[in-house]
Amino acid sequence: MSVSPTPEPEAPIRTIDGIDSEEDHALAHALVAMFERELPRRLSDLNRAVASGDLDSAARIADRARGSAAVLGAVRLAATFLAVARAAREARLDRLAVNLEVLAEEYPSTVLALRRFYQL
Repeated sequence: MSVSPTPEPEAPIRTIDGIDSEEDHALAHALVAMFERELPRRLSDLNRAVASGDLDSAARIADRARGSAAVLGAVRLAATFLAVARAAREARLDRLAVNLEVLAEEYPSTVLALRRFYQL
């Protein structure tokens, strides 16, 4: 059986409407910085939960990370976190493994795209 990762949207970052004041930009910068600091820990926690067989925790961690990515407009990363959460809930270890690999590949480029987008 062949397992393919979640299809990718066209762009890793989607424009967020309504960011037009200096305060909005400052908030966006703070959120991106927090996301960049916390995502490695979440990825580590996610991998640890999967390795220990705690798929419920893996799904919860992936859901929280998906929400953070989506808020910032990181749609590709959010879609992959959603695929990880679904695979964990369905105990589909084959899909889970593939999507964890995709996360590891997408994370660095998404952080760079966020930094460029928000001019950090």
